[in-house]
Amino acid sequence: MIRVPAAVAALALLAVPAAAQDRGIFLFDFANDENASRVQMAEQVVEDAQDIGDAAVVLCAGSTGNRGRDQRREVMALLVEAGAARHRLLDAGTCTPQIAGSSRQAIGENRVWLALTTATFLERYQREAMGL
Repeated sequence: MIRVPAAVAALALLAVPAAAQDRGIFLFDFANDENASRVQMAEQVVEDAQDIGDAAVVLCAGSTGNRGRDQRREVMALLVEAGAARHRLLDAGTCTPQIAGSSRQAIGENRVWLALTTATFLERYQREAMGL
């Protein structure tokens, strides 16, 4: 799992390829969705990422604290089970307008927001912003 400051995560969204912008945003709803639905959505994320090439994922939670952290971890585990590479998952923490384009309240409690981007972009910003 990669964890970076929200400002860096927000910049990552600028790299979402045009082909993925229409279908590259996902909401995992922990209040209403059954686990099977979340599994199917994770599989869809991995499938859509194959169309991008060098794909990576940015995700954030509408919930704060331990609940948000646990929900993000669950989504990341589902993505890995579906075939995503763990090192290409960026945990941006709690959603902000800079990350998701909407406030945490607009995303909603018990939801995890996810966007597809590119690993090359994330790696570049890790080096520049975090000195990695």
